Parts: sequence; structure tokens; C-alpha cells
Amino acid sequence: MTARATAAFSLWHPRTLLLTVGLLLTIIGPAFESLAVATSMPATVAELGGLAWYGWAFSAFMLAQIVGITISGPLIDRYGPAGPFLLGMGAFAIGLAVAGLASTMELLIVGRVIQGFGGGFNASVVYAVVARAYPDRLRPRMLALVASAWILPGLLGPALAGVVVETVGWRWVFLGLLPAILVALIFTWPSLRRIGGIPATALPLRQARDALLLALGVGVALGAPGLTRDSLAWLGPPVAALPLWPVVLGLLAAGALLTLVMLRRLLPPGTLLVAAGLPAAIAIHLLVNLAFFGVDAFLPLAFDDVRGGTAIDSGLALTAGTIAWTLGAWLLERLAGHMTQRRLTALGIILIAVGAASFIITLDGRVPLWFGIVGWGVAGLGMGLSYTMLTLCALDLAGDGGAGSASAALNLASVLGIAGATGFGGILVAQAERQQFGAGPALGAQGVLMLLVLLGALAATRRLPAGVRRATADEPPRSAPTPAAE
Repeated sequence: MTARATAAFSLWHPRTLLLTVGLLLTIIGPAFESLAVATSMPATVAELGGLAWYGWAFSAFMLAQIVGITISGPLIDRYGPAGPFLLGMGAFAIGLAVAGLASTMELLIVGRVIQGFGGGFNASVVYAVVARAYPDRLRPRMLALVASAWILPGLLGPALAGVVVETVGWRWVFLGLLPAILVALIFTWPSLRRIGGIPATALPLRQARDALLLALGVGVALGAPGLTRDSLAWLGPPVAALPLWPVVLGLLAAGALLTLVMLRRLLPPGTLLVAAGLPAAIAIHLLVNLAFFGVDAFLPLAFDDVRGGTAIDSGLALTAGTIAWTLGAWLLERLAGHMTQRRLTALGIILIAVGAASFIITLDGRVPLWFGIVGWGVAGLGMGLSYTMLTLCALDLAGDGGAGSASAALNLASVLGIAGATGFGGILVAQAERQQFGAGPALGAQGVLMLLVLLGALAATRRLPAGVRRATADEPPRSAPTPAAE
């Protein structure tokens, strides 16, 4: 192919246009749904009952996503992304239908589990396709575009969900997304079919077992601190007769141990030890997600309950973080050829730490809320830099043959970070309420812990590649046939 033809390739080139639009729809649709569920859930519980299941509507999704992410990576590498994408979109659509038609909270949770499983597949496919369907010089731009796909859902998702709930009912938060799933599948399918797999890649039978055990371990570890005497009674008279705290500590230790053992099997070797190269990129990715969402998830509680602000105040903070994240991802494209991967990642982590510190400071009633809003915008900018840089770094280190597995590891680390951060923060808040301390001290402790996590992530950046990332080739997308083949 001539240099002129190669230079013509862009994200919106005729050969990649449908794929680019389809991948964006794959992100935008579920993004709207994920942001809307929190808004619609009170109305859902009011109709279906089962307030005790409220939290599991979110955690069940995340735990099932772990399974989907883990299984999907080797399948993408072995068979290509088309089949796994069809399976993921199909499962997500079935989950939407089950949740939207549910007559009980238990059935809604089943729908959320199916959604999470399919969502795990879809997330892995998106990153693997970015690595294999676009030339190297376009990958940072496509990743920035993927990040920007969250802007519209971030701005309109909660408000739109409120309108839907008030006008046609909460069920359409789920059912209304089904047409978008079909459109995304139609747009992406032709391009995905041209991306082959590597037959020598092993089938993920062991990974499937390990992913289920990982989800079990995380679920037990997060659920154990919330056990009550009534919970033990539900487990039967022999268990109910035991002292509460030894049971809680035993389950917590067992869940944590099982989680660590499974992570050692599922993540690249050396990840838990932050070994240099790909393991370090995955480990830092997990820590950064844990720290960012460990604050982000509790901003509304801090603004509304601790500071007496409004939903508009907390919405402005979350919106600032979302928009700044996108700006950070686009900024990375400009900086990637001038700053080392270590420095770019470290810069992002430092900016997130500034935002986390502003969160702690804003808990003080004498500090204006706009300080926290601006601070969280700074954190979003840092997340856009570090998240995108770590993704590029991991995909580069994995190479074409390992793009699917690296993508799955990145998504697994992201989901674990979010689940761990929100789960642990929820434990702190719940214990503070039981002890009648109020949410303020618990949120302050959460903020300090997240700063410590960021300190560890910053130290680990020394294990990342030291050089400046540069595009290695301007070849056309590898999924597209050459003119001769056509």
C-alpha cells in the first residue's frame, strides 16, 4: 500500500467508520444504563419490594462481570472477537429483558448477573479490537474516543433516567436499551468477522472455574462485614449459635485468601508482586481504579449528607470528573510522544491524589463546595492520563497475540478496583452508622486510605517502561483486507 493510501486512514475512514461507530455504541448504551440504574433503583424497590437486595443490584453485576472478563480474553485470542462479541451482546440483551420484566427483586438480580456477564465480554472485545483493528498511530486517538463516549451518558444519564421513571416507568431504563444493542451489533459485525484468532490459544476452562471462585471470594469478603445475627439465623441453628465476630472474621479471611489465590492465577504472572513490564501496568491499573472510584462513588454522600448540599452539587462534581477524564485522554495523545510512559502515568496519579485530598478537605463545613467540584475535575484529568497510558502500555507489551488476554486483565483489574473500593467504603460507612459516628469520619478515613493507595501506585510506576511511546508503524488497520485481497 502506498504512503498516500496509508496516510488516508483515520478513525472515520470508510474501512473503519462502521466499526468505530459500532464500538462507540457498544460503550454508550451500557454507559447510559449503568448510570441510570442508580437513579431508577428506588422506584424499582418501591414496586418490587426487597430493600435488603438493593446493594446486590450493583455488586452482583460487578461480580458477574469478573467472570465474563476472565473467560472472554482467551476466547478472543483463539477465535477472534466476532463470536465472543455476539455472545456478550446476546447475554447483555437477555439480562436487560429479564431485569426489565422482573416481578421480584430476586429475579431482577438474576437479570443483573446476566448483564454483568455479557458486559464483561463486551468490554474485553472493545479493547482487543482497538489493538488489532486500528494502526498503531490511531490507537491513542481511538482510546480517547472510547473515553469520550462516557461524556453524554455522564451528563444526561441520571437526568434522563429520572424522566423515564416518572413518565413510562423504571422498567424502560432496561428495556429501552435493547434497540441500541441491536444497532451496535449490526455496525460492528462485518468488521469483527475479518479479525481472525490464533488457534493455538488454550480454551479458558480453567479460567472459567477460577473466575467463578474469584467472584465467590470477593462476594464473601465484601458481604462478611455486613452479617448480622439475623443473617446467621438464616444459615441454620448450628451457625446461629456461634458468636458473630469470629464468624465474620473467619469469612472475611477466607474470602480474602480465595481472592488472592484466584488473582494469582487469573492475572499475568507477577502482577501481585508488581513485576516490571505488563504485570506492573495491570497492577497499577487496579490501584488507580480502586483509588479513583473509592472517592468518586462517595462524592454524593459527602456533598448531600455530610455537607448538606443538593443533588445538583454532587452532580456537578461527578460531571466535572467525567468531562475532565475525557480531556485527559485526549491530552495524552498530544503528550505521548514527548513524555515517558512513567512520567505520564505518575503525573496522572498525582492529579488524582490532588482530587482525593480536595475530597477530604471539602468534608470540612468551612470549605466551599466549589472547591471539591474543581478538585474532582483535577482528579478526572489525572484519571484520563493514567488510565489511557496504562491501557496503551499494557497492549503494547502484550503484542498482537496477547491483546485479548491483556484486555481482559485490564478490565478485570478495573472491575476489581471498583468493586473493592465501593465495597470497602460501604463497610466503613455502615460501621460508622452502627456506631453513630456519622458518615463524615468514615468518608475522611476512606479518603486517607485512597491517598495511601495512590502513594503505592506512584512508587510502582518505576516498573513501567522508561521510554517515550511512539507509533511503530503507519500500517492500515489489520482487520481490513488490502486492496489486492479485495
